[in-house]
Amino acid sequence: MKRSWAVGIAIVLVALACRLPWAMQPRTVRWDEPDFLILARHLLRGEGYQIFGQPDLTWPPGAPMLAAASMAAGVPADKALVVWCVIAGALASGLLYGLSRDVMRDERVAAVAGLLAATIPSLAVWPLYWGSMTEAIFLPIALGGLWAVWRMLNGGGWRMGGLAGALWGIGYLTRPEGPVWWGVFLLIALGVAVWRRRGWRSIMAYVLAFLVIAAPYLAYLYIHTGRLMLSGQMGLTTVLGIRVTELGSGLGHDYAAALDSTGQEIIWLSPERFNVSLWSVMWHDPLGELRRLWLNTWRAWNWLPDPLLGLASIGLIALGLWGRAWDRQRWIEDAFWTAALLPLGVVPFFHVQARLLVQLVPVAMVWAARGVWYLAEWADETTRPWRRLARSRRTEWAIGIVALLIMLNAWGQAEVARKGQASLTPSHEVAGLWLAEHTPPG
Repeated sequence: MKRSWAVGIAIVLVALACRLPWAMQPRTVRWDEPDFLILARHLLRGEGYQIFGQPDLTWPPGAPMLAAASMAAGVPADKALVVWCVIAGALASGLLYGLSRDVMRDERVAAVAGLLAATIPSLAVWPLYWGSMTEAIFLPIALGGLWAVWRMLNGGGWRMGGLAGALWGIGYLTRPEGPVWWGVFLLIALGVAVWRRRGWRSIMAYVLAFLVIAAPYLAYLYIHTGRLMLSGQMGLTTVLGIRVTELGSGLGHDYAAALDSTGQEIIWLSPERFNVSLWSVMWHDPLGELRRLWLNTWRAWNWLPDPLLGLASIGLIALGLWGRAWDRQRWIEDAFWTAALLPLGVVPFFHVQARLLVQLVPVAMVWAARGVWYLAEWADETTRPWRRLARSRRTEWAIGIVALLIMLNAWGQAEVARKGQASLTPSHEVAGLWLAEHTPPG
């Protein structure tokens, strides 16, 4: 147990070392992040959860509350969420180690998975340039939820069920897709309970814990809209998804700034955004939705090599999945990992961005870690006839492969940071500061 904690802490420290240098680079706050910071400022001033004088019904409160905590502690506004992004990314690497050790019962595979997650550029650097930060913050919550679900399904009792439900509830307050993860594993838990004819107390705790945490925000949305809804983003995301998919990101996102039918308010703040749903779009234009689903799925597939996984990791993932015949334990393990990817199936129904698929990276790193050990075993057996010593050197081969992957990831981090810095627009910040200085109060 002490050794496991030591390995986990070492992985967290490696992850921090891979994130802090890039987090300290100059940056420009853009896209979704400014809204979170504005909401945080209003919370600190005691002005309520509002933006532009109206109650905010778009963003869940998790990220703004974390930003407010950072700003209250003296962190500059432009770093208020970066701090949490770095901490969350490091914790996610350690949690992946613990989760994969529990699921796969193999310390070596788990350690490699944690190291790969700690160093891969799509987790270490890209979140700093996606303009949201919530993807990185959601990641350790999701991994913690997966760990609690695994324990619940394997006799962990109602406490693990309650912990899993609570974590998905916290995830819901961070990103609106949290209930999708909760719902997927609720169905799985129900199926397992029916099969085993036990586990109902765990499921009750799972449901109640989620509802207790999610209920205040659900009530907040109902009070301000008069509708029962999980997220105020649904209508906007649906229409934006259609336009982004068909027109491209630049033209598609202009829709949010268009005026509503009254000509008095932009769609982003108009009550008309609640009149649209994915189901209504599918009902009125099923062929169009199928076309967009196919296009988004194809785009998601093309983003796997770059920027999400990298070609080397993809090769190891394939080896980890199909390098050996599956026994009963392998079926159980990979069924769980596959279930962890099912919530991402909702993404192509709207629009696809790499940041929305980043939750698949930790699972992919587990399969890649298994591939590392399969490759090391192959190398060991292949070179054994030419070695003087008969003892196995599988561990040495695995260390060499992991070292090579870490060097590739380090190079990838530098490339991602270079591209990210080139995409920034510091002139916008200069213009904003000038306007703030020269605009009369009120």
